[in-house]
Amino acid sequence: MREWIRQYVERIVMDAISEEVYQELDPGTLSEISVQVSLFVTNILLSVAGGLVVAVVAYALVSRHQAKSAQVTREIERQRLLHDLEADHSRISSEASVWFPEGRERFHGNRAYSFVVAMTREVCWLAPDTIRYDWSRGKRHVAVSEDGVLVDSATLHEALFWFRRLHRAFRAGLLYRSDLYDLWRQILPFTTDRRYDFLVAYFGGQARRGDEDVLAVRAVATEVIRYCQSKGKQVPLDYLSGRVDDAFVQSLPRKLMAHFST
Repeated sequence: MREWIRQYVERIVMDAISEEVYQELDPGTLSEISVQVSLFVTNILLSVAGGLVVAVVAYALVSRHQAKSAQVTREIERQRLLHDLEADHSRISSEASVWFPEGRERFHGNRAYSFVVAMTREVCWLAPDTIRYDWSRGKRHVAVSEDGVLVDSATLHEALFWFRRLHRAFRAGLLYRSDLYDLWRQILPFTTDRRYDFLVAYFGGQARRGDEDVLAVRAVATEVIRYCQSKGKQVPLDYLSGRVDDAFVQSLPRKLMAHFST
């Protein structure tokens, strides 16, 4: 590098003065000129290099700050989304949308119960060949069990919309698989006690399109099971044992399905 600078300086000196003058210069004067030019060139190079270093450092600091700000903003949005999802599920579960038939033990036929009651083992859901509706209470209720337990159809649609919102957020990277796991008590009950079978039949319509319309339910529940198996979370898997619907199990990837076939 130093040799290159020396040769470069000599070329500058020779280009700046005539050959006659160059020959008349004594070695001391020529050396002094070379030193001055070298210092000048070196200062320029150092200034350029220093400017580049400053620019690189400034860019790195700005990029780091922007990345940190984006990360903080993303986390705030994630927490807000989780809060909204939890609040929406709580609202849906609390809706007075379930009616029991007269004479049903432990329940009164003249009062509405919260939707969460229909998500317990007190109600054995059944996927009928023909969906039965009831309009006597001023709303469209659908029979979800053989003995005629009624659920407001609007609540079923709200539950499906909740799953679709959850699924979209996960696919967009706004939620992690661990977030879905934290909601397993809200998610997995829809795949047990024939509820998944009923949803497939109900939302599939007369054409029986399969579980296309409840894809969000299947996809989200599948991610919860995948997380449980990869992280050794046994409690949700024990909850599903003996209760999970066959139609849902058959929709699982083979690796996940193996857990329920043993």
